Amino acid sequence: MKPNYVAKKSAWAALKFWPTLIVVVIAAALAVAPIIITGAINTYTLIGAVAVLALYFIIVICKIIVLKCDKVEFYDDKVVQKSGVFARHERQSVFIGIRQVEIHQSFFQRILKYGTVTVDVIGHWDIDLTKIKFPKRLRSYLAYHMEQEAGEVTHIISG
Repeated sequence: MKPNYVAKKSAWAALKFWPTLIVVVIAAALAVAPIIITGAINTYTLIGAVAVLALYFIIVICKIIVLKCDKVEFYDDKVVQKSGVFARHERQSVFIGIRQVEIHQSFFQRILKYGTVTVDVIGHWDIDLTKIKFPKRLRSYLAYHMEQEAGEVTHIISG
């Protein structure tokens, strides 16, 4: 059965602003400090700067791979969260009783179009909706699903 909506994690979530800035400043300091102090280029500090940047970006690429392997599928009656790179994990939850949907985004998350979607449901909701790409689309889908549920309840009560 094909899902009605698939929410995926954003790759931008792997690239945090402050850690990236700190790594770039450290690498720049390693590369430029010997030139300022001695007036000559030191090959070892340049290699060290490149190594710091390479190590950081290898870590970021690994985080991106993990984020890209995590998705949430919405069906008519259930929600399925699939995650994991080598070992897969799947969690299902009943998809009824949505009361409220909220989006939480920082300034940079708004620019990069990802955020956290909080769903208030009747009962227990254990599906992770953090770092979701295009959270407004997910909110629109969930709002539509809420309207459908409200229409069914009204039809049952009046019918």
